[in-house]
Amino acid sequence: MTALTPLLLSMLCAPQGDEAPAYSLFHPVPEDALRPLASDRPDATESPITLDAGHLQFEVSVVDWSRDRGRKRFVGFQTNAKVGLSENTDLQFLVDPYILEDAPQGGEATGIGDVVTRLKVNLWGNDGGETAFALLPFVSFPSGGEVGGSEVEGGLALPYSASLGSVSLGLMASFDAVHDDEEDRYDLEVLHTAVAGFSLDETTGAYLEYAGVAGPDDYLASLNLGLTRTLSSEMIVDVGARVGLNAAAEDIGLFVGFTRRF
Repeated sequence: MTALTPLLLSMLCAPQGDEAPAYSLFHPVPEDALRPLASDRPDATESPITLDAGHLQFEVSVVDWSRDRGRKRFVGFQTNAKVGLSENTDLQFLVDPYILEDAPQGGEATGIGDVVTRLKVNLWGNDGGETAFALLPFVSFPSGGEVGGSEVEGGLALPYSASLGSVSLGLMASFDAVHDDEEDRYDLEVLHTAVAGFSLDETTGAYLEYAGVAGPDDYLASLNLGLTRTLSSEMIVDVGARVGLNAAAEDIGLFVGFTRRF
């Protein structure tokens, strides 16, 4: 957070010029000028669109259950809380309030997951156009519990989207510095995703996604799919699944959640 402070202050205190004041954390976008609701969930491909300035958004996975080689994991109310800072920037805080999983040595482990801070900066396409792109740096802070990491980690994600007629396409590459506790070193993991979204009717959508993670030892591949339902201009609900395509990936994951903007 300390490294981000000068950038945040410069965005919030930048001069506004002679035109109408730019929207900011303290000068919110009016309700009738909000962009269509965009969410980073439920797929693994993040959206390059930022939250409107001065607004809050909560993206919640109410239940996320997975199984990997016989070991089960349950995450309750995984939350991404966002605040719009400027017309092209938002700040995000991600936390897993409750995790219950089978421990490697037997029995069960439970606790709070690591806390992740992200800053999304849209470079183009925020307010329309056929394509959009953003920078999404992030830092993960260990919670100190038995279900999280032991060291600070971080990286940079590069989300891109394109409109192809009735199909929306999303692509993302993410470069993550992940700590190896056994070797006491940081390794580079590269996440790459591609997702296609389809409109089934005016309020229902579906997506199909490929996600791969290239690490120092293994390559994880999964197929992700799900449905979304728009309940209002401020709320979307979703349900989906992750299916492992090779032995290194988790066998299966199931989840249900929602996005709500204020």
